[in-house]
Amino acid sequence: MPTVGTWTAPAPLAATHDLTIFESGEPALDHWLKTHARRNEGRGASRTYVVCNDDQVIGYYSLATGSVCSEQAPGRIRRNMPNPIPVMLLGRLAIDLAWQRRGIGKALLRDAIFRTATVAQLVGVKALMVHALSESARRFYEVHGFDPSPTHPRTLFLPIVLSSGELHRSTPHDRQVLRRDDFTAEDLKAVSAVEPSPQAAAFDDEIP
Repeated sequence: MPTVGTWTAPAPLAATHDLTIFESGEPALDHWLKTHARRNEGRGASRTYVVCNDDQVIGYYSLATGSVCSEQAPGRIRRNMPNPIPVMLLGRLAIDLAWQRRGIGKALLRDAIFRTATVAQLVGVKALMVHALSESARRFYEVHGFDPSPTHPRTLFLPIVLSSGELHRSTPHDRQVLRRDDFTAEDLKAVSAVEPSPQAAAFDDEIP
């Protein structure tokens, strides 16, 4: 796959997208994309969103609804919540090896947060949850504001709190408000030009 050119904004997986040469360095994630992503779409089990160069998929993530026992959630997630707690599961997130360290992982994560917040306006969703496959993946999510589970350190959570049409995202490093305008297609296509925090830059695209 060529390593020059542009990439598209994240979009739902379509029949025209070419998955055949995607290689992230994690065989399990490559196999899932090529074998299960479209099957799960048809069954309604998960939704997959992709970034492409032309029609070649160079990055993807998947979302599914779920729940978590309160004892497995960090304090700010379980506080004043029923048991189990409704969550959105970020099932997989991977970038093709030829396109890593360009900010695409950050773009996909931002898109997943925005889509989760949109769903949370319609149904109960307390947090975005992810199971990190490796220590580098765990660090990637932590520097982007996720809190580890007290019982499973590689299971992490980002709280979703809606107020006046805005998504409030609290991180260990700061507190900020992300608005709908922060997630335009142009912003996502040019995300590599956005300056991340020093901690995030160190792990950008070190994803599961």
